[in-house]
Amino acid sequence: MKYVDKQQCMIWFVLDMSVKKTYGCRFEGCGLPFDAYPPDDFHTIATLDKKKDSIKRTYRCPKKHLNTIYWLKKIRTSRESMKKRF
Repeated sequence: MKYVDKQQCMIWFVLDMSVKKTYGCRFEGCGLPFDAYPPDDFHTIATLDKKKDSIKRTYRCPKKHLNTIYWLKKIRTSRESMKKRF
């Protein structure tokens, strides 16, 4: 039974990898959507403010306005959460 649950967690992790996210342009009066992909499988939380250990990425909206997003590492405590489940 525990093996099956671990497999399901692994599947969840694979599905969570670098999924495209859509944001609105922050340029005044624009607001057009643009797609942003996380830089890797671990930095999946987006913020507009620079934080310690964040990864900076710049994206362009369809009107070519620059939008800066900082990607933060999502803290995963899979072992801790697995222990609590069983």
